Amino acid sequence: MKRPLPLLLGWLILPGCGSDETAVTVTPIDWDAKYRAANSIRQIEVQDEAMAKLATQAAEAGEWSMSRRALSGIRNARTHDEAARTCAVSFASLRRHSEARQIADKIYDTAIRDDALKQVAQTK
Repeated sequence: MKRPLPLLLGWLILPGCGSDETAVTVTPIDWDAKYRAANSIRQIEVQDEAMAKLATQAAEAGEWSMSRRALSGIRNARTHDEAARTCAVSFASLRRHSEARQIADKIYDTAIRDDALKQVAQTK
């Protein structure tokens, strides 16, 4: 038996109408709170790792300013460069090539910078 389209849509969308109901809650990320938490870590190495993780998470979410802010808080050049490469590729995958290029240009190590720019250029 065919159901009319409006009833079918109601069955798919309205809560309680389907047997496989899934609740999805989306809570906004408080990027500033995450930054403050990472920035308050006393051990430099641990703080750098937390900032790198924050920068890459922000880049994956398309949060340009937080990604840049977290990257600028990383003191170890190698940690910074690896995180910046990951961020650049993330922004490129979001088709935000200008931001990706700006991040890649801030990488200190020439080989890592060239690799990041290569990955950005190859991203569609």
